[in-house]
Amino acid sequence: MRARGRVVVQGSAGGRGKVVDVSTSGVRFRLAGPAGEYRVADRLSLDLRFDGARGGWWTITGRVVRCDADGQLAICFEAVPSDFATWIDAELHAAREAEDVDHVLLVDPMPLRRIETARSLRDAGRRVSEAATPLDAIDRLGESRYNPRLAAIADTVPASIANELRAYLRREHPAIGLVRMQAVAR
Repeated sequence: MRARGRVVVQGSAGGRGKVVDVSTSGVRFRLAGPAGEYRVADRLSLDLRFDGARGGWWTITGRVVRCDADGQLAICFEAVPSDFATWIDAELHAAREAEDVDHVLLVDPMPLRRIETARSLRDAGRRVSEAATPLDAIDRLGESRYNPRLAAIADTVPASIANELRAYLRREHPAIGLVRMQAVAR
């Protein structure tokens, strides 16, 4: 399953990276740098932490099964702690439930307009996370188990505030669709 989290590779080669996906049998992650020091069948000890997971870091040992030139590694776990397996099962269940409802991140500095828009989206069957500022929006993304499918971002004064958030989302969360909400003169 897709997951957001961090990994620290222990040992002489070391390294840090971001989790791409995970299961009870292994993990795929992208290192911050090249993966040149790692080879298929190398035994690694990993410290894993996932966004939204309680309990902190898990230390799990496994073997490299794939190593790409762009810094991606796939590791097959030797064994996993029972609380890790329980967390994976709970995440899979929650992911199936999340697929049933579209999730929208609504970013609008105008409280009344944001409340009305959120109400309309909820009435249409959407799950809505509300944010007043780009920092609030980034915080919502960090605390959420799953990225929303859509981010509706209202224009701001100055325009650079909303534009910078849109650029950030395109770069860091390319799977999230973006909608520009323009102010309408009455």
